[in-house]
Amino acid sequence: MNRASDRAVYAATIFVLLALVVTCFTYDATATMWLDELHGYYVLQLGSISQISQALIDGVDNSAPIYLVICHLLKPLLGSGAFDLRFPSAAGFCIACLCIYIFLTRRLPRTYGLLGVLVLSGIAMYSIEGRPYGLAIGCVSAALVAWQSAAEQRARALSIAALLVFLSLAISTHYWSVFVLPAIAIAEAVRWWNSRRLDLPVAIAITLPVLVLIPDLPFIRSVQRFMPFFWSKPFFPLDSRFMFAGLLGNLPMLTALVVPLIVLYLKPWHTRRLPGPRSTLLDYEWALVTGIAVTPYALLILALFTTRIFQDRYVVWSAFGITAFLVTLFARYVPNRAIAVVACLIVGLLTADHWKSAFANRNELRIGEPMRRVLTGVPAAPEPIVIATHQPYMELAYYETPQIRPRLVLLDNIELEKFYTASDTGSLLMSAVRKWTQLNIQDYCGFLAQHRRFLLAADAEDWLPWQLSASGYKLTAIRPGWHPLLFLVEAPAQPKTPDWIRAAKIKLTCSD
Repeated sequence: MNRASDRAVYAATIFVLLALVVTCFTYDATATMWLDELHGYYVLQLGSISQISQALIDGVDNSAPIYLVICHLLKPLLGSGAFDLRFPSAAGFCIACLCIYIFLTRRLPRTYGLLGVLVLSGIAMYSIEGRPYGLAIGCVSAALVAWQSAAEQRARALSIAALLVFLSLAISTHYWSVFVLPAIAIAEAVRWWNSRRLDLPVAIAITLPVLVLIPDLPFIRSVQRFMPFFWSKPFFPLDSRFMFAGLLGNLPMLTALVVPLIVLYLKPWHTRRLPGPRSTLLDYEWALVTGIAVTPYALLILALFTTRIFQDRYVVWSAFGITAFLVTLFARYVPNRAIAVVACLIVGLLTADHWKSAFANRNELRIGEPMRRVLTGVPAAPEPIVIATHQPYMELAYYETPQIRPRLVLLDNIELEKFYTASDTGSLLMSAVRKWTQLNIQDYCGFLAQHRRFLLAADAEDWLPWQLSASGYKLTAIRPGWHPLLFLVEAPAQPKTPDWIRAAKIKLTCSD
């Protein structure tokens, strides 16, 4: 590639990175928060770090404390709203995109570095939200660039210090980040084997970060009560679309755009190799990115036989390794820059389409939007409005109109939730939220004893309408045919206990 073309790619990369920064922070400043973010938001409203820590131990949110502590410290600058909650993750995500470019262009031409930035930008679904995932991938990415620099003797002392600091921050930000250490250890073993000597400073830098888990043991132990009946179980196959939603979210567009890539690849000149020594990763770097790329699947298998808790977004940081692996493999077997340029255009268009959709829907509630529409136009009345499950309730309790919001109620009964859903996650979370916030979360039987008439908003699969109906309550659909359903609920003279609840030996004080 001549210098003019090289400068053009460099300029395009700067433009993409700046556009990504502007886009991410604009979105974060304007988009509604969703369920998981709201748990962090309510913790962030507490007045001190000690209160934040205690609320996390009680289970208001299952995040590690360091993320919310950082947000707490930023409150004087950014306020206490959604932007403050999201800023660290958005910054971490943008750092990750810069780091993938640096990591790849040390071995490959700049076109492939730009391709890596565009591919990695597809993980933005979770990485710019008010959750620790974006900060975690930013820290992991910075640590991997520092590790690469240390191996190449680039500002070695500073690189080793950065490796230690960023790995420690990544692990303390999200505990699942600790599983990046085995991949780095394997890569180091390959490097040591090739050089026939142990790099002790690097070995220390990738070992010490584990110690940051010690002061967080109370928070880690507090999560154990969620494990027996956790809502999300590990299952095969692992759906990688969560990482690359920007690329795989529009399959028709992807199919149409990939045709030119195939045509270019079939041209006879596609076999030309990349000039110069920078054509692929070094052996130990291949070991690193391969190890990180397979880590989500290894953890999924491990979870099947141990904790039985797994959520794909816990390992968003592995997208750095997956991106580096795929782009380097692409450069190795499709080593034509014209094809690489077309690939950049394809990925860029897919990413732009993804962001277009995200901005179009940024004012909608991720979970509670259908229920918000059902509640639109509900006449002013004294009857409370019961929301059947905690997921839409949390969003509606924050974003509903001032006329509707005070009427919203969530009923909590851990035994009923466990019986109907085989999970007690929602009830455990809501009992802690009830303790630390002013949200209207009430005991199931206590509420029914005080209210003989109320409205109920529920999806067809929610257990609460079935439980009430079987207990003798009269449910009248106010808007038949709508989804979700809105019922007027009226109590019987004497509520009864459903046979299946009696058989499960669940005792309810509000029925016979």
